[in-house]
Amino acid sequence: MPKATKVMTRCMETTTWMIIPITWKVTKGRLLTTVILQGTNATTPSDNLDAFEFEAPLLVFKGQLYSYQIKVPQVAVDRFTEGNDRRVRVLYNGSIEHPCAIMPHPNGHYLMINKSIRSKLGISEGDTVHVQMVKERSKYGTPMPEEFQACLEADPQGWEYFENQTPGNKRSLIHLVSKIKSSDERITKSLAILHHLNEVEGKLDYKRLNQTIKEFNQRSNLR
Repeated sequence: MPKATKVMTRCMETTTWMIIPITWKVTKGRLLTTVILQGTNATTPSDNLDAFEFEAPLLVFKGQLYSYQIKVPQVAVDRFTEGNDRRVRVLYNGSIEHPCAIMPHPNGHYLMINKSIRSKLGISEGDTVHVQMVKERSKYGTPMPEEFQACLEADPQGWEYFENQTPGNKRSLIHLVSKIKSSDERITKSLAILHHLNEVEGKLDYKRLNQTIKEFNQRSNLR
């Protein structure tokens, strides 16, 4: 069964939803991007065709916690900042794509590089990283997994509770699903999130949510 059809069967939805991620291409030294979106609320903003690339060393800010960051050139900060919106989508070393925000600091602006990204890239302090960046234009500031989108569309009340969350909470819930590779597991987690939102009438409680996710995973393993 095709994945899209499988998603709709689990979520009792008939609308087709598909997101094909950014295709990154470098031509004559200039980064070009192709964005193809098909489905409800899908857009192909022309601004996403404007990209910026640079190389910079991985820095460590030593304070209470070690923070690995890459300094962003001011010209890129100016290009991708719109009011308080500094969210971008980044491709590191031509291999790892990551939605994030350009973070302000007294000494400039930086991209935070978490342990997972560092491990996948095999980089450490002082290593040079190639960065390719486009403005993040997705509705929630991060790509929506097709499995989560389909389940939201199948549960209007749950979708309303989701839409009433803060932008940060919405991104966090999306990340809980998008970080999983298995489509079946993404569906299970999407259903758990919606069950929790309905159960608490939109008053998100991460401790209770984690317990609900564990219960849904256990049920899924018994099938």
